[in-house]
Amino acid sequence: RGGGVYFDNSNSEISSTSIHNNTASLEGGGVYSRDYSIVEVTNGTFYGNTAVYGGAIFTEYNAETMIYNSIMYNDSPQELNATYNADFTISYSDIQNGLDGIVTNNNAEVNWLEGNIDTDPLFVAPDSGDYHLQPNSPCIDAGDPDLDGDGTDYTADTDDQDPDGSRLDMGAYYFDQTDVNIVSITPDSLDFGTDLDTLEILLLYVGLGDFTWSITDAPDWLTFVPSQSGRTANNRAAG
Repeated sequence: RGGGVYFDNSNSEISSTSIHNNTASLEGGGVYSRDYSIVEVTNGTFYGNTAVYGGAIFTEYNAETMIYNSIMYNDSPQELNATYNADFTISYSDIQNGLDGIVTNNNAEVNWLEGNIDTDPLFVAPDSGDYHLQPNSPCIDAGDPDLDGDGTDYTADTDDQDPDGSRLDMGAYYFDQTDVNIVSITPDSLDFGTDLDTLEILLLYVGLGDFTWSITDAPDWLTFVPSQSGRTANNRAAG
């Protein structure tokens, strides 16, 4: 039990930590928690852990596990498993297969809060042990905007920022945007021959500066929403 970490009647925190490629013969490839333990995982990265039950985390017997700003991906046979009145509380985290990646039995519960995603985190080279984020990772600027819950978000509270001053990322390794200015456009062209009433194009900007754009010389029959640059909730310029 607990290929990486074992908790028994313990109040513990796991912060900015990578737990990867561990194996348990029965429960909790990454973490095993039991007997009223309270475990808080903040900005954790779990990858490649294996067990019979709960590849990333297994919890039981009234234990509580809170997961914030974390990534759990490619753990087997599922990411999370809880039983016997244990529970998970999860927010602003990337959990492979979402709620389907969590197994509960015997009155265990999952509190699935806001900000969670289920998508490839786009690590640099996970097979080689590099769990840093690629520039186009969906986990960049996707952490809790007010992690400390004081009512002031990352725009004015350094406690809710990565070291580079940007919004908190998900995972153990933040993406340093200090000297980065990356713009991506998806798709790279639009087909106006389709029968769709609306076509979408997404502009993503990674960097600490301001990225501005506007539409010029558009025909009267073509409407853009929005018609100029702005910022989405996850602090990326978008259109």
